[in-house]
Formats: sequence, C-alpha cells, structure tokens
Amino acid sequence: KFLWVKPSYAYYADEFYHKEDPTKFLVFSHWKFVPKAISVLLSHEAENRLVTRRRGRDTIPLAFRPKISFSPFDVCYPSPALADCVDPAELALERAGKWTANDLYRQAEQAVRKMLASNGIDDKGKTRSVPLWRIIARIEAKSPHADTIHGGLWDAEVVARDEVSEQYRQYQEQYSAWMAQQDESLHISPYWLRRLTLIALYSPAVCLLRSMRSVFGHVQDWEHNNWSDVLKLGLNQLRNYFNKQVVQSIVRANSPQEKSYSARVLLYCRSAHVQAMLDEYAYLVSTALPQSQPEKLPKKFLPQLARVLGMGTGSPSVNVLTRRGKICQRPSPRPAHFALAFGDDVVTDTTEVGGRTRKTAMREAFNSPFWPFVLATTSVGQEGLDFHLYCRDIMHWNLPSNPVDLEQREGRINRFDCLSIRRAIVSDHPLSAVAGVAPDQKNIWA
Repeated sequence: KFLWVKPSYAYYADEFYHKEDPTKFLVFSHWKFVPKAISVLLSHEAENRLVTRRRGRDTIPLAFRPKISFSPFDVCYPSPALADCVDPAELALERAGKWTANDLYRQAEQAVRKMLASNGIDDKGKTRSVPLWRIIARIEAKSPHADTIHGGLWDAEVVARDEVSEQYRQYQEQYSAWMAQQDESLHISPYWLRRLTLIALYSPAVCLLRSMRSVFGHVQDWEHNNWSDVLKLGLNQLRNYFNKQVVQSIVRANSPQEKSYSARVLLYCRSAHVQAMLDEYAYLVSTALPQSQPEKLPKKFLPQLARVLGMGTGSPSVNVLTRRGKICQRPSPRPAHFALAFGDDVVTDTTEVGGRTRKTAMREAFNSPFWPFVLATTSVGQEGLDFHLYCRDIMHWNLPSNPVDLEQREGRINRFDCLSIRRAIVSDHPLSAVAGVAPDQKNIWA
C-alpha cells in the first residue's frame, strides 16, 4: 500500500505506516541472470497483490476532457496562493509535532476561512453552485502572484499520450476568464470549503511548490522565473504518475471513502505524509546538485524529479511455457515496476525523460522515495554509483571473491546524508527538539 518510503520526520501523528517502515533493498549478485529474475518475480508478485485494474472511462481519471472539470487541478496545479495560506512544516515546528491530522486540518481551515474573507468570499454558502476553481481563481487574481500566474499559465503545455492535449487550452482560457472576473459575489459551500482545505494542505503540486520554496527560497526571483516549469511538471509527469494503473490501484484501495479520484489522491497524500516526504527529498536533491550557480538549481531539480516520476516500467522478456509444457520460441515481455534490474544486460543507450539513459533514470528513481523498492544488480553497480538516499539494506545474493569488492558494495549506501544517518538523527532528535534549536529554518533538514 506504499507509493513512497516513509518520511523520516512526520508533521503530525502517523496512522498509516504505524510500525511499518517500507524499505528499499539493493541486491548484489555476480550471476548475470539474477537481476532480471528478481525484477520479474517481485514485480509480478507485487502487482498480483494489488486491486484488480479498473477499465473503461476511469482508466485516465485525471484527464483534460471536452466537458471541463477542474478536478485534475486538485492534484497537479501548484497554487502559490494556497501554498502561502498554510505550511504544515511551519505549523508542526510551532506545535513541536505534537498533534494529529485533524488538529492540523482545523488550524488550516481557520487560515483558509481568513483567506476567503480577505478576498470577499462568503463561507456561508449552502450549495455547490460555484465551481471550486472559480473561487481559487478569484483568490489568485488578488494575490501578489497574479502576474506570475498569468504568464506561466500560458507558457505551460500538456504533452499527452492518451488524450487530446488541445483540451487543456480550454482550461487555460476558462481559468484566465475567471481570474479576470472580479465584480461578481462568490459563496463557498461547506463541501467545497473542506476540499479547498485539503488541496491547500495535501495537493502534491502545492506541497512540491512549498518544498521548493524551503530549499530554493534564498535564490532571488526563483519562483517568478520557474513557476511555469513547476506547473508543466504538475500537468505532465505528476498527473501521469497518479494516472498509472498501479498507482490508481493503491490510491483507490487506501482511500475508499471518496467517490472522486482526485479527492482520494488528497486523502492518500494526507495519510502518507506527502509534505514531509517532499521536503526531505527536495533537500537531499538540492544538496546533491552542483552548487556553483545557485540560480540554476531549480532548473536542475525539476528535470530530475520529472525523470523519476516519468520513468516507465521495464519490460524484460522472459521465456514462458506453452500449454503443452514447451518453451515458447518468442520471449514474452513482463512489466517490471516494483523491482528493477540494473545488470549487464540492461540497454545503456535507451533514452528516458530528459534524454538521460535508462540506467541513469533507474539510479535516480531508486535514490528517490518512489518506486522501485528493489534494485538488483551485478558488479556494474558496486563501484562509483551511490544508492544511499533511500536505501539502508543490502542483500548479497552471493559473496564476492575478495573483501575489497565486499567493501565496495557496502559503500554504495554507507555515505553522507544516507538514510541510516537520517533515521538515527530522528531517533535522537525528535521534532520537538528540532523546533527549539532551529526555529528559523524553512526546511527542517537544513
């Protein structure tokens, strides 16, 4: 049920992971067939444990369709105004992390009501007569970010595979028209107030924008210059990630109380502490990037995240038996997502998102909190490559012939900023201690 690794710090009481700590494994073997075997068998087993795939119109739930519905924006639109309204990390430090998700929600709802009142929006509405994103458009039009949004909204574009990307233009035009309408009185119903509060707290795109602020806030005008790139990532790689069948299955199984898929994503992100996860990951990536030109760091961070979210499943070919018990002459491709092979037989010149090789994309994905959770490799992965950011467990399928190679294997995860060190820090220094020592830090890990 886990789409990503448990964040080291949680900003509110955890009711999702409990004592479970989903772990990534790095598996070494000098037998070349082992990585592919592990990849195929573990991925097959993981997908068999998921809920049966849905078919029909819900195959792409977050789609831009001719009949305009702004529900995809709930997940993929990085609203600067909503990111300003509430910050779970800041509230967690104020309360030293001693509260529940319901406590955080009540605090956020008060901030949202105050934001609505300052923009002349009545929160005593009885029905959902006004679209929610029309209300958000009014808020953004009156925010300090209005010029950034007007320019960035038209700079971003949708690169779609399974839908007509031109449909997004209708959404752009509608949203711009709503931002321009300032004379009509607006009311928000209790239903939309709850959804608006959930979006402000747990929308992956809004949380990503807050995380980037926490690590790139020192770079002058970075948000004005890069907001359209954040929007483009949200509209494409982030939206496509939550449209993946395997992700849909996990989200639907763990948020059954909502009919809307976008609402289910928000509730899953609440349960799985998406803000804490992204804050930790953004800090790690920012420190790993070259620091010579700070103003270019956001431009380097976003493509890496895009490659992680946009990396397709592997399709290793395996020999299968026919009904008569004979080996089929044509190997059959099998999807591999939960576990990937990083062996000698992996094609090195196949490009992924951003023109990088698949091996580079696999390494970046394994060094992220997202899937894959298992990376199996031969000796090609035991020297010069780092796998330490979200992995603290190595499995030796068989031992190398000399102790130097064994030390090289262990060195892939025993490094600066590694997961083991971060877990130890959290054990020795809970959030209540961090709040007193570094109250001015925008990012807890800094």
